[in-house]
Amino acid sequence: MNVDPTANSSTTPKSTSCSARKRKKTEVGPEERLVDMVSTFCQDANERLGTLTKVLQIEFGYPEKCSAVAEALAEIEGLDENE
Repeated sequence: MNVDPTANSSTTPKSTSCSARKRKKTEVGPEERLVDMVSTFCQDANERLGTLTKVLQIEFGYPEKCSAVAEALAEIEGLDENE
């Protein structure tokens, strides 16, 4: 039995080549790229903020001590305004 490898090529879907995939990705408009960049930035910032909050909780007793400091600063600023 002799099989022709090109006989079935019209019915077999061809995989997308790497260069075609790259072209599709670069066809994204500037607005979509900006939205993607901002989204990535916000996700990264949220992760970093979460890590920072955990460190502050462990090392410095945040938010209890920080809120006490904020209240003290507000009190000091209030005293300065009254003078």
